[in-house]
Amino acid sequence: MSTLKIHSKNKISSTVIPNCFFDTYMLYANGEFLKVYLYFYRWHNVPDHELSIASVADTLNMTESDVIRALKYWERESLLSLDTDTSGTQIFGITFNPILPKEQTGSVTAPKSSVRPDVSSDFEKPSYSMQDISRFSSENHGDQLFFVISQYLGRPITQTDMNTVVFFNEKLGFSIDLIEYLFEYCASNNHRSIHYIEKVAISWAQKGIQTVSAAKAENTYYNKTYFSVLKAFGITGRSPSEGEIAYIKRWHEEYCFPLPLILEACRRTILAIHNPSFEYTERILKKWKEKNVTNMADVESLDKAHEASKNARASKKAASAAQTPDQKTAAVRRSQNRFGNFDQRVYDYGDLEQKLVKKLRGNS
Repeated sequence: MSTLKIHSKNKISSTVIPNCFFDTYMLYANGEFLKVYLYFYRWHNVPDHELSIASVADTLNMTESDVIRALKYWERESLLSLDTDTSGTQIFGITFNPILPKEQTGSVTAPKSSVRPDVSSDFEKPSYSMQDISRFSSENHGDQLFFVISQYLGRPITQTDMNTVVFFNEKLGFSIDLIEYLFEYCASNNHRSIHYIEKVAISWAQKGIQTVSAAKAENTYYNKTYFSVLKAFGITGRSPSEGEIAYIKRWHEEYCFPLPLILEACRRTILAIHNPSFEYTERILKKWKEKNVTNMADVESLDKAHEASKNARASKKAASAAQTPDQKTAAVRRSQNRFGNFDQRVYDYGDLEQKLVKKLRGNS
């Protein structure tokens, strides 16, 4: 591919990124797209500097199609213009436009909040036309990709499947290699539903996974975690069910517990009820979460506090059991008498009677 001449309409002598780029554009672009834009932008003020798609791909450790896809994304965002041939497949030059707030560029205005939108809206799947799918296919060797995907799915690929694949590429920013690995990974775990595969893809996108190596590292960790939990429960010879996976992911992602704590909760479950129970382990870990437990030292502190409380109750019960019946009765009466905290006087009624008789005789 020929070299690209980089031009600019920006009249500045240093690489300065306006704040509105961070406030609006950066929030909704994936990391690979940002790398491509910033790398090209680095050179945009060097007069007639030449780069090639291949050299940029090598520098950024990406494929050429990844670089082209990123450039077309930024063209849609109106931050640059591409000089292409009539077919739009060969890029000869890039012109950087001024970075303006989105309402001044005609692009869709980004949400005002700096908080990332909910997944359901941020990753909402568009409905692509056959023209869109054909364009994707011609630019990304789509026919070959669709054939490979149909092999993984074990059936002919449908337009719905193709629409979802374009969504992975265009909206989630997945490379062709990552899309292929996604289907390979799901099929190897006996999950061939396109809806399930889409959920996995969105989960990866949420975590910022944009490369095959990152996806493999993620899957290796979870596979180790899943089978470690099953082993702690004494379960062998099968993979975890979807419900069990949901529990384990919650313990790791929502409760943020490391694997040793999760396995300790599994061990305590077996000791307590002598059966594997994800529900019982959930109660243990939920309680630990409420107590702000983060490591085994915190668990040991809770154990000591529980043991001290248990011993105090046992001592109180033992002291109560050692009392005589009269002592217990007196204790009950004292507890029921609102003046029980004061020492009670003891009277000799026979002596009092004799004194009263003497006093009466003396007065008679």
